[in-house]
Amino acid sequence: MAVSASHVWVFGGQGEKQELQDDRLWSFDIGKRSWKVQETQGSGPGKRMGHSALMSADSSKIVVFGGSKYKRWFADVLVLDVATSAWETMETTGKVPALAYHSCTLYDRNLVLVFGGIMDSECSDTLFCLDIEQRNWFKPFITGERPCARSG
Repeated sequence: MAVSASHVWVFGGQGEKQELQDDRLWSFDIGKRSWKVQETQGSGPGKRMGHSALMSADSSKIVVFGGSKYKRWFADVLVLDVATSAWETMETTGKVPALAYHSCTLYDRNLVLVFGGIMDSECSDTLFCLDIEQRNWFKPFITGERPCARSG
């Protein structure tokens, strides 16, 4: 789910009987209190669950990371330009594993923080960072005790 001042966007997920939802992007207009399917262009993320979605600091882009589709896990980053409704795959450098059921947030306008989740069928206790402007993944240097591995 990605949120701006005027809209909420929902994509993918798992529904009744544990079936994957279709790959349509839904938008909720907060002022009108109504849902609609947002028509998009380009190759979007496709059906998946356990992914994360967030809104860019200027509310111009939705960033989708990771997730899974049955036994396939993703480490891709896809970006939807809200003005044009066009999807783009963000080519990144650095290393990040395929993750699903992680926590994700935007920090300081251009840094995506991803913590935990499932990777290689095990829970993770690792923090990964994506610099959106540099399109680079990295693991920050961390000292001291850290939270235990978790997903969900």
